Amino acid sequence: MKRNLHRLAWALVAAGAILVSSCDTAPDPGTPVSPSARASQPAVQDALAGLSVPEWAASTINDPAPVANAPGDVSMQWVFVGVTTDDLGVQIIFVTGDGSCITPTGILVTETETSVTLASTGTTDKSAKACPARLKSAAGTVRLRTALGSRSLIHAAVSPDWAKPMPPTV
Repeated sequence: MKRNLHRLAWALVAAGAILVSSCDTAPDPGTPVSPSARASQPAVQDALAGLSVPEWAASTINDPAPVANAPGDVSMQWVFVGVTTDDLGVQIIFVTGDGSCITPTGILVTETETSVTLASTGTTDKSAKACPARLKSAAGTVRLRTALGSRSLIHAAVSPDWAKPMPPTV
C-alpha cells in the first residue's frame, strides 16, 4: 500500500511538471507591447464574445448606435458583443439611462492609432426630485473611421452611480 502511494505521488509530480512545462508564460501586464507584436498574439476573448446576442437585441444589434458629439455629464456601462465582418463596426449593448432623469446623448467614440475608447453618455435632469430605480438599455453598432484591427478597445470610466455590475441582458 505504501509503495502504491509512493508511485501515485511521483506520477502526480510528473504530471504537474508536464503541465507546467506545456503552459506559456504571460507577459508582465505592465510591459508595453507594440501593435505588431500584439497582432501576432492570440486574441483574448471577451466574456460576451462567445455568447449569442440576447433575443431582445437581435433586431437592433446591426443598427447604427447613436453617436454623441460631446460627453454628457454621466458615463454609463456598455458591454462588447462583437466586431462586424468589415472590422469597421463594434457591436455593443449599452445603458441608455433610467427613462426619466437621464437623457441618453449617445456613444462617444475616441479613436487613436493604438486604441478605440467608447463611452455611453447621457445628461442628468438636475431638477428632478426623485428618479426611478430602473435600467434601460439598447443594442447597436458603433461605426469606426478606420478598422479596429489590432487597436485596443477601451471602456471609458463609468460615473460612480452607474458603476455597479450590469445585470444579465435576457
